[in-house]
Amino acid sequence: MRYDVIEAASRVRDIIFPVFTNGTRIDDDCLSLLDRSRNVIPIFSLEGDAAKTDVRRGEGVYAAVQKAMSRLQEKGILFGVSITVTTENMQAVTDPSYISNLRNMGCGLAFFVEYVPVSEQTEHLALDKEDLAELGNAVSALRGDMSDMVILSFPGDEEAMGGCLASGRGFFHINSVGGAEPCPFSPYAKYNLKSCSVLDVLQSGYFAELREIAKNADTHNGGCTLFQERNKVATLYAG
Repeated sequence: MRYDVIEAASRVRDIIFPVFTNGTRIDDDCLSLLDRSRNVIPIFSLEGDAAKTDVRRGEGVYAAVQKAMSRLQEKGILFGVSITVTTENMQAVTDPSYISNLRNMGCGLAFFVEYVPVSEQTEHLALDKEDLAELGNAVSALRGDMSDMVILSFPGDEEAMGGCLASGRGFFHINSVGGAEPCPFSPYAKYNLKSCSVLDVLQSGYFAELREIAKNADTHNGGCTLFQERNKVATLYAG
């Protein structure tokens, strides 16, 4: 949708930019840019098979992704997938045959993203503690079997990194109007990059207090830590 942003990223050769996409806009121009700019890595959003992907992403999206993957493989261009893991698809998307098939298509990265119930009446899709433990074991096994791929779990892998990485501890999220949010699942922006610098945001008292909230929070039970503590975050934002 914003090809100019991808072009700008492609010019910064010493930084890797994973670009998360539904895969429907990989046309000849985009393919040419990705071919000459190997620091830009497309990451395709999938929910599992064609039926599950199209239900959430729109009819025909799975086929579009398959076509884009095939074209990238022909060019030898690295790409990855981002799989939203729910109680309904966890078994299927962590099956070694599913990931092996993606690898055979040229996929070199796989992100397993735990579903966050941001919409009402979808709480049943979020993984509970037992599910999270099972996902962690499955991801560890996949890493062992497919050492030539990068396989990550989010936010599950944050535990190995000392907890929540939001609010500038490891990353923060910039929304479509320039607002600096602690993370995509915690959309409370007190600062905007149109009027302040990245350094201002990172050194702000607001982000410092958010990091403390995450640090003192209980282990999350499905979804991200700041989403679980959203009432505290909202209070801090309004204060």
